[in-house]
Amino acid sequence: MLTAVTVSDLLHQLGDIPPERVRLQPTPGTATETDVIAVHDREARLCELVASIFRSVCAWSGWSTP
Repeated sequence: MLTAVTVSDLLHQLGDIPPERVRLQPTPGTATETDVIAVHDREARLCELVASIFRSVCAWSGWSTP
């Protein structure tokens, strides 16, 4: 569960991600799996859902998973 009070807190709790990765529609805290699928179908954009908040998935050269 996120306990953010400020936007800075929120970004930190989401993994210190840049603000441009957080989607504001739907309103943070209200997103569902259905929303993720709809965005993917409509925009061909990969997003992940963390605590009912969308964050865009980044891919860059040299990216790897642990």
